[in-house]
Amino acid sequence: MTANFINAFRNLQVHERGQALQTLTAQLSPYEWRALHAVTSSRTFQFDVIGSLPIELVAQIFGPLDPATPYRLQCVSRRWRDVLRSLHVLKGSLGHWYQGTVNLQDADYALCTRKARNIHAFRTGKPSHIYRITPNSPIPNFKLVGHSLVWQHVISGEISPSRSACVLDLDTWHLRVLGGEAREQIMNVFASSEIVVLTTFANICYVHELQGTRGCKKFRVPNKSYFRNVACRWRTVACVATLDNHTSVYIWEYDSQRGRSFEIRHEPGTIFLDSDPTRLNSHVLAPLIQPRTQTIIIFADASRATTRSYDQRHLSFSRYTYSGDCISTYHPSLPGISTVLEFEPQTVNSFVPVDYKESIFTIFMRQRIDTDKKASLLIRFNEEDNDLSVWQGSQVQDKQGSWWDSMAWWGDTCYGSLRGAEQQDVVAHLGTSDAKRYVPIVSYSTDFPRAYPWIGINSHIAMNEKYIVRNTVSNFYIVCFDDDDKGKWPKKSGSFFDMWELEVHKLCQESADQILNEFQPNLMIAIGGGGYVPARILRSFLKKPGSTNIPIQAIGLSLYEQLGSGPDAEVETPGTKVTRTQWLDLSSLEMANLIGKNVLIVDEVDDTRTTLEYAVRELEKDVEAAVKKLGREGEKTNFSIFVLHNKDKPKKGQLPQEILKGRYRAARTVGDVWINYPWEATDIDEHDRLSREQEGRQ
Repeated sequence: MTANFINAFRNLQVHERGQALQTLTAQLSPYEWRALHAVTSSRTFQFDVIGSLPIELVAQIFGPLDPATPYRLQCVSRRWRDVLRSLHVLKGSLGHWYQGTVNLQDADYALCTRKARNIHAFRTGKPSHIYRITPNSPIPNFKLVGHSLVWQHVISGEISPSRSACVLDLDTWHLRVLGGEAREQIMNVFASSEIVVLTTFANICYVHELQGTRGCKKFRVPNKSYFRNVACRWRTVACVATLDNHTSVYIWEYDSQRGRSFEIRHEPGTIFLDSDPTRLNSHVLAPLIQPRTQTIIIFADASRATTRSYDQRHLSFSRYTYSGDCISTYHPSLPGISTVLEFEPQTVNSFVPVDYKESIFTIFMRQRIDTDKKASLLIRFNEEDNDLSVWQGSQVQDKQGSWWDSMAWWGDTCYGSLRGAEQQDVVAHLGTSDAKRYVPIVSYSTDFPRAYPWIGINSHIAMNEKYIVRNTVSNFYIVCFDDDDKGKWPKKSGSFFDMWELEVHKLCQESADQILNEFQPNLMIAIGGGGYVPARILRSFLKKPGSTNIPIQAIGLSLYEQLGSGPDAEVETPGTKVTRTQWLDLSSLEMANLIGKNVLIVDEVDDTRTTLEYAVRELEKDVEAAVKKLGREGEKTNFSIFVLHNKDKPKKGQLPQEILKGRYRAARTVGDVWINYPWEATDIDEHDRLSREQEGRQ
């Protein structure tokens, strides 16, 4: 009987079996229900999907997730641990995050692990380092391009526009100073992933490579109107000038140095007919160049487009070829916002890419609420879909932010800042697109002084997955998410380059460990007069417990000539010939003491390298003569070099490659600027007063 019942049930179709079970359970008594429950509760219906799938499919599943997810879920089971530790799964997750723009083919497990760990720290708001930098003068505007921070260099106390721009490599903390050939006054600075653009009041635009060494190139525009709307992308620059009856567009390419231009007549059918000519600049947004398709998108305000709905009267944009043909025109709808303001004079109205493919862009704008109130908003532009909208995202508040508030995105992760009743946050983690949160990272108390935003000091947040930069009234913050800086990031508080307070003790202290471990000097030779003080300070940090001090010998070399004999006699200029003012006594034991030793040559600055070349060449020559004279050919003398500052400029002098590759140390690399050292001060009291003032600002 039972066997017949089971066989009949087996022969039923799937839907018939379900109906049979439903009918059968309706006939069960309470006792039979308990018996059935005892049987079913002892069974598990779980199925290990991840453990059963091929590695290739597992990689597809984990691709869209946080790259740290495979590590977090390795504890589920031994099978999961084996599968999720696969390099194939990890590369799939990283490849999805990088949108296929990073070649991971030769990446090993350790490198992929570090990248995934850094991405997870960025997405969860857990930085590895936070730096606060206090410049002598406020930095009104800056750009973060990859690992380079670019800004216009304003010299403290000067009212006139600056004549140089700075590029700080945040990976190496190497500083470059860029400028024009004739040190023209700079109007503004722009940057892309490959070039830095300097517009000047002389109607000349200088273009430098961001990382390369191909030098500076330039082009000239007819008048300053072309520099009101400038944009650069990859290796192309575009300038847009709005004139009375037409708009002129000029496009210039760095590699070919080819310039092309076209005009757009202000006629019916163009976006400029709806613009308000009374506005200082009818282009509320900068152009967006598309070099790969040789097209450019031009934006204009649509305040006079009375035939369209109110939501479509904010902005319009058209796409043109480089020859001036209009391909398409769009009138986006921006509901919920009032008049879109133009940008502050110091703020560059450029689109900022927020993904690796550079297909999604944002631009931080201001909105007028009423006569006295203004607020900020973030505009989002999808280049692939030609979609312009207000990016709300994971914004914590329901309304648009105030002037102080800011928000920025990279990928699916958002950082920003809000001003509360008790504190104003400089940088806070606002979560991801699918998980809102608000975790302050850097905050001030509300009584902390801040500049009015319209002077361009309280800038918006600039960020990517490695760095977040926020500018405030008197300093700016750099938030870092890379946990492997290869020892190149600053480890102690102190000064930076020639733009901030100079602390020679700390420069020597920072370099002491490397000199002691790698150079292992037995003797120091100080080049006078600039090398005397650093050598003496350095000796204190090089002294090992229980050992004697490293001896210091001195040589005097002069390359700088004094000009004039009156009040300007203290001004010096680099000469062309090295003059010996003091040297080692070749007839004594001084030269013999150099044989077979590790000799460290110390000077304050590596400028043209002429002095260092002379010192190394002449010392090697004298040691070689002493070796032959004393018959000590088997003992090798190694020369190393330490300088406080190395100027990043073409060098006239040359050093042996064996020294440059492993035995050369500069505490800081700076641009081609004049550096005033403390021991050069003639008014000691004034020097001490200025030093105390700078310490108070730190």
